[in-house]
Amino acid sequence: MKSKGGSNSTNNFAVTTMANNKTTKTTKRMKLKRHILTAVLLTGLAGGTMTLRAADEHKDHDHGNAKTEQKDEKAKPYPLEKCIVSDEKLGEMGKPVVLTYEGQEMKFCCKDCVKKFNKDPEKYIKLMKEEAAKKPAEKK
Repeated sequence: MKSKGGSNSTNNFAVTTMANNKTTKTTKRMKLKRHILTAVLLTGLAGGTMTLRAADEHKDHDHGNAKTEQKDEKAKPYPLEKCIVSDEKLGEMGKPVVLTYEGQEMKFCCKDCVKKFNKDPEKYIKLMKEEAAKKPAEKK
């Protein structure tokens, strides 16, 4: 009878040890998943913060033509209601981009149009003046 009791307690110990091993493995996996998730979340948070900072750093200037500045108080007002580059009505694609070029306020429907303007600004200034000259004649 002793051997039965002894082997029975040995079996109980083996079952308990196996259960403890499974619990330990599960706990280790859960901790690993938690660490991985934390790392992913922190990386995403850091990346998002850096993206926002980069966007903020470029609000006050333009990397395009050196003669193009941000909106100037003394500039002549933009005479048209459309983007001179794309011919789109201003405001249809969101808030217009407003810049000053050699004392003339310029409005664009988007940043892509500013890039196109900076490639040949004189062409668009001439076109804007021609369109502005037509505007009063159209109202008559």
